[in-house]
Amino acid sequence: MKKLVLLLLVCLFVVFGVLPLYGSSQTTIVLTVGDTSALVNDNAVTLDVAPFIKDGRTFVPLRFVSEQLGGEVTYDTKPDGTVNTITVKMGGAIEPTTQTGVVILSEGPYSEYGYNSITGEVQNQLGNPVTDVTVIATFYDAAGTVVGTKSTSTDPQDPTPSEIASFEISWSEEFPFDHYVLKVTWSQP
Repeated sequence: MKKLVLLLLVCLFVVFGVLPLYGSSQTTIVLTVGDTSALVNDNAVTLDVAPFIKDGRTFVPLRFVSEQLGGEVTYDTKPDGTVNTITVKMGGAIEPTTQTGVVILSEGPYSEYGYNSITGEVQNQLGNPVTDVTVIATFYDAAGTVVGTKSTSTDPQDPTPSEIASFEISWSEEFPFDHYVLKVTWSQP
């Protein structure tokens, strides 16, 4: 029975590379095959392991997806340390996920006079300063294939704790894309 449930979960997640998942209470999770960054309700988060495709099936981090949708995941291990049973319990209210690091507060695309942009704000939610904050946009076509990337530094580039910094990613060349995923990187002094 548990193998059937796991198989059904994997089948539900099979999409051509990009996996938008919708849970109750309007929780939105966007995962990209081969990428350890994800979006949860438009907030950038980092995964322990990237989704991947094997034998034509897409595998996603079960614990991450389940917990983001309000579930509880437990493992029953054998004496030798291998996992014997994985249990996912769903139900109850979904608690908001606490994000840490430098997170995207808002973002949105616009186009004017032949130039395209994504503008927004990030916030340093760490208790210490960060440096070299960069926002990277990866653009995908409808099949989930990367068609381009663009990046920019934030202003200010080194936000202090709780400080909000703005960003604008601009481009003038035309390349068709279906959607994009933003990732924030930074260094700690």
